[in-house]
Amino acid sequence: MTEESELFAAEPGGASAAYTNVRAADHQPLIDAKAHCEELWADFKPLADRQFLDRFPFEFHQRWFEMYTAAALKRAGFEVHSADAGPDIQTSIDGRRVWIECVCATGGEPGRPDSVPERVVTKLGDPPVVTRVPHEKVVLRLRNSLREKADKYTTYLKNGVVKPDDLLVVALNVHAIPHAWPDMEDFMMRSLYGVGNIVIRMSRDTGEVLGTDREHVASISKASGAEVGVLPFIDGSMGHITGVLGSRADAANRPARLGDDFDFFPNLTADQPWPGGIIKLGEEWIFEEADGEWTGKQASYLRDNPDSEK
Repeated sequence: MTEESELFAAEPGGASAAYTNVRAADHQPLIDAKAHCEELWADFKPLADRQFLDRFPFEFHQRWFEMYTAAALKRAGFEVHSADAGPDIQTSIDGRRVWIECVCATGGEPGRPDSVPERVVTKLGDPPVVTRVPHEKVVLRLRNSLREKADKYTTYLKNGVVKPDDLLVVALNVHAIPHAWPDMEDFMMRSLYGVGNIVIRMSRDTGEVLGTDREHVASISKASGAEVGVLPFIDGSMGHITGVLGSRADAANRPARLGDDFDFFPNLTADQPWPGGIIKLGEEWIFEEADGEWTGKQASYLRDNPDSEK
């Protein structure tokens, strides 16, 4: 059996629609997606756990994202390892271990109060439909995925699988959340740093716009009334997490260079702060503190950015 057929050999009942469609690959975008998966598998096969091929048909997007993240790092020159027990990916930077747990957030179970409703898609020629983007529900889904992985890292720390001086990263893919992928950066800011809606200051007399700002939000409410904090990278509540590596890609929608969709968000109160500029893929937020305030700017490592270091 060839490597190409190995990844898509199974045709089990209950497989995800994405897996079934890519496996059949009856038109060019899906043919390209299938070939892309086979290329990733060639890089990832030595790292795959024993259950990877068995779970791939049922967890297509999640398992694809593991392959994608590992392959992006390998092709960027990092030595990548994995094991059946422990986080998904391990690499090292300047002699320090870096662990990466991959997770693909979803919109939640359809019909539940805090789930994100699907986007309204109109047919060609139909009148446009205006809908409200459910910002808070998207944020709750991101926080749910981040909490899941933060708790997992806590267990790894207690069991000694990872060490307190390791860098612990969550690779968080947003593609499966309706409304999220076009505005991933904004939703990450809302979920990690408590950035709220845009506020405009105007002159009451002239109507002149005097300036704009963003609201500060410490928490948002679930349908049950429970409060969920949205400042985990400022208030110290997730000090063991070094940062979030955001991604908006999927198997059929991805950049030409693996990792150019990445956007890194550091934890400003991390026990082990992220040393910026070490994974030169996509973009990265870099913060500096002065006089009790944080100032952030985005560094770009995109291939088509003339200032990017290759």
